[in-house]
Amino acid sequence: MGGAGAGPSADGDVNERRRCGWLRIVSRLGAVVLIVGAAAAVLSGCKTVEPWERGSMAHFSMDPAAENVAMNEAFRQHVFEAREGAAGGYGRAGGGCGCN
Repeated sequence: MGGAGAGPSADGDVNERRRCGWLRIVSRLGAVVLIVGAAAAVLSGCKTVEPWERGSMAHFSMDPAAENVAMNEAFRQHVFEAREGAAGGYGRAGGGCGCN
């Protein structure tokens, strides 16, 4: 039957199969937990904005019809100054870092 060097015994084969079976179950369970967790994270970020919440979430600069509003002009000036890199930004030499 077995003799010296005949290989692992039948008990060793059974134990190895059990170990591999558990590894498969654990890896499948881990994959399921990962997929469920990712789905929960994605779906928790989806929400419908209610009509009474829209006013507090919208910014006046998003309204294209409000081009003549004084606040909109102040906002445009702020954006222009930020892009220019210096306050005022127009009519002067230089620009960018504001060093000239």
